[in-house]
Amino acid sequence: MRALYKAISVPRVRRASSKGGGGYTCQSGSGWDEFTKRLTGECLGWMRQQR
Repeated sequence: MRALYKAISVPRVRRASSKGGGGYTCQSGSGWDEFTKRLTGECLGWMRQQR
């Protein structure tokens, strides 16, 4: 599960940082928390689709 999460998070993080979000570079503050929540939500949705 954790490996799957990492595999999904890496490309998405690159995409987010290229847009100027830079969520992965600053892992402190509410901005990072919001980014993590969004990522987790997308991850859960993606897993539901795979089933």
